[in-house]
Amino acid sequence: EKAANINNKNNDDEPNPPNWCDSVILIDPSMDKAKIMDLTKHTQDSIDPNATNPERPNDIIFTADHHFSQKRYAILFAPGVYSGIDLEVGYYVQVAGLGPTPQDVTFQ
Repeated sequence: EKAANINNKNNDDEPNPPNWCDSVILIDPSMDKAKIMDLTKHTQDSIDPNATNPERPNDIIFTADHHFSQKRYAILFAPGVYSGIDLEVGYYVQVAGLGPTPQDVTFQ
C-alpha cells in the first residue's frame, strides 16, 4: 500500500525544472564564457600569489580554502557544446554533464 501511494504521486507536486538550492549551479550553452566563469568563481579556491612550484614555475597554485569546509557545490552542464571553459574543480565540487548519453555535453 505504501508503494502504491508513492507511484500514484501527482507529478504536478514538483516543479520541472526543480527549484535548485544555491549550491547547485546550472549552466547552459546559451551562456557566454564570462557568465559561466562568474557563476562558478565562488566554488573555486583562490590563487595563492606567493606560492610557486620550483619544478614547474609557470603553474598556478591554488589555496586550500575549501578543504574540510562546509561548502559543497554541484556544477551541472545542460546538453550542448562549451568552448574555452577552464574551471579549477576543488574539494567538495562536483561537475556533471546532463543528458541521456555522455556525448550530449562536449567541452572544446
